[in-house]
Amino acid sequence: MRPIRGYVALGGLYGAIWWVVKDVICLTHGNDTYQRYILAHALMGGIVLATLYNPGNFLYGVIAGGLFGGFKSNINYRNLPKNF
Repeated sequence: MRPIRGYVALGGLYGAIWWVVKDVICLTHGNDTYQRYILAHALMGGIVLATLYNPGNFLYGVIAGGLFGGFKSNINYRNLPKNF
């Protein structure tokens, strides 16, 4: 059970970073827009790839995070009525 502590700490660190990126920087109260939502996911994707693989992969993480954020947003809001 000893090696799992590092993964728990890394998950906690990523959770704290996600809170700062999403709630403090990108999606502050009253500024919730689709573009900022995608930006939050893009920044977090860049941070994850830069810390797990190589700092040079930040741009690839931004692209992947932006695509994931758009995909997740489409899943959440697909069933809204027309002109909602």
